[in-house]
Amino acid sequence: ILQVVLMARLSIEEQRRRKREKERERRRKIREDPVKREEQREKERTKYLRQKEKRMRKSIKEMTPREQRQKRKEWKNYTRAHREKQKLAAACYQKLEENTPPSSDNEDAE
Repeated sequence: ILQVVLMARLSIEEQRRRKREKERERRRKIREDPVKREEQREKERTKYLRQKEKRMRKSIKEMTPREQRQKRKEWKNYTRAHREKQKLAAACYQKLEENTPPSSDNEDAE
């Protein structure tokens, strides 16, 4: 019985993995096609405006001072993490550039 449960669990995890891969592929296709990308951006924009109308999303000036402080603290943390990530990526790229030997023009002749 335990083996059956484990197999079912593996298959569920496998299904989730496949679903994530398909979703990633779908998003990539949308990103690469300018028309679909513009449609997607328009859909997101209308969704945002609809949420704003229904008061599901507040602007910073509609928040209480306490909520404003919390939201700004979140933004500050997100920004700090993003900048740190960018610095790390730039450093990795720089190291890669330094450690990669120069390519020669006559590689095909060898």
